[in-house]
Amino acid sequence: MFIGRIRIYNGLKEKTNQRRKPLESMQWQLRIIILLLMLYPLFPLTAEGSEKYELLIAQGIEALNEGRHGEALKVLNRALQLAPDNPEATYYAGIAASRLGDYGRAEALLKKALKLDESSVSAYMELMRVYYLTSRCNRAEGIFNRYIDLSGDQALIRDAETLLEQCGKGSEKKPYRLKLLVGAQDDTNVLLEPSNPPSPEDRRSDNRLVAQLDASARLLHRKAFDVDLDYTLYQSLHRHLLDFNLLYQRISPAITLHLFDRFIPSAGYSFDYAYFRSEDYGRTHTGFGKVRIPEGNSLATDFIYEYRDKTYWDTTIFPTNAVRRGHENSLGIKQHLRAGANLLTLFYMQDWERTEADYWAFNGYRAGAKGISAFGPWHITFGGEFHQRRYRDDFPVFNKHRFDRTQQYSIGITYRITKQWGISVTETYLINESNLDAVSNPDAFDYKRNVAGIFLRWGIL
Repeated sequence: MFIGRIRIYNGLKEKTNQRRKPLESMQWQLRIIILLLMLYPLFPLTAEGSEKYELLIAQGIEALNEGRHGEALKVLNRALQLAPDNPEATYYAGIAASRLGDYGRAEALLKKALKLDESSVSAYMELMRVYYLTSRCNRAEGIFNRYIDLSGDQALIRDAETLLEQCGKGSEKKPYRLKLLVGAQDDTNVLLEPSNPPSPEDRRSDNRLVAQLDASARLLHRKAFDVDLDYTLYQSLHRHLLDFNLLYQRISPAITLHLFDRFIPSAGYSFDYAYFRSEDYGRTHTGFGKVRIPEGNSLATDFIYEYRDKTYWDTTIFPTNAVRRGHENSLGIKQHLRAGANLLTLFYMQDWERTEADYWAFNGYRAGAKGISAFGPWHITFGGEFHQRRYRDDFPVFNKHRFDRTQQYSIGITYRITKQWGISVTETYLINESNLDAVSNPDAFDYKRNVAGIFLRWGIL
């Protein structure tokens, strides 16, 4: 009986073990399935992401080939979000940024592409092209040396040599330029260089014909520097106030150095001479220095210093003109912002003028903005300035220091009929407010001026 029970028990145990094995197997299978379900969102997405960024790169390259550079950069940026260290996406994104004129972004991307793949000949070539377009020739030369070490294609090396030889010429002016402007103006207040002080009754409006010749030449161009010469000749012929016909000339040579990548120094000199009524009125010798700091293709900052030595002569119209002889120092900054065909310049200049008569000497400043916008054949120029001058001594008759604030606003619209010919309409409005007043002459230095003109422009060369 005992043996029989053992057999029965053993039989039951075998059956029970047989039942437990499938159950335990099912439990392990269930655990594996749960684990796979937990890990599934990770692995498929990784594979899907890989396929997705590769597709985005292909779409970006296609957009580049078709000239849709903006769309290409957007697509390639999405690829870089999925694969930040992908050298192919980085390289083509750099090309797209370069074609859009965003050279700062292009430089950063191409440098990163070279860190990811130091043997990328194409990336070196594209980076050299960026330096060529931004006239950073020293850097372009450094990239060229690395490029020829890697590239075995002699035809491509010759292309790179040509690019390097032409570096700095992409943004240079034409070797010679000559422009003529002729037109007519209506001036509501011709007498703006009065005697000391002026009389409001002497201020009269008049019409005049105007001719202005502007010429410039690049006298010397070298890899390290440029030498330029500018010349301006201006002649006005009044309808009634013949004594105020003005002949003005200016000549200005300058040198610009291209020795550094991060800043561009320049210096120059200008000589100005003016005649009123065929009488010598004044001459000015000006020396100036400037340092430009380019920040990509769309932004640049100028730091400027100017020194002017001024000589005036007494004339029939201005019998006490000579007391304004002296010198002036100016120190300032200009910020240039470019977006396509649009340019905006913001500036601030501090002035210190010293004259023979201290009541003409002053400390002051100028601040304002100038801009140009072009679309199709139309060009619009605009500007606004504010001047403030505090004079250093009591003005005769008034027995107190003069303090002037001047506002000036201008706008011009030009329609280019052809590449050489254009017609312009201009308007300038000026307001001067002074603290000087007297019972006999309450508005001695307060005045308003409006100058409207129409001109024909001819680009001779």
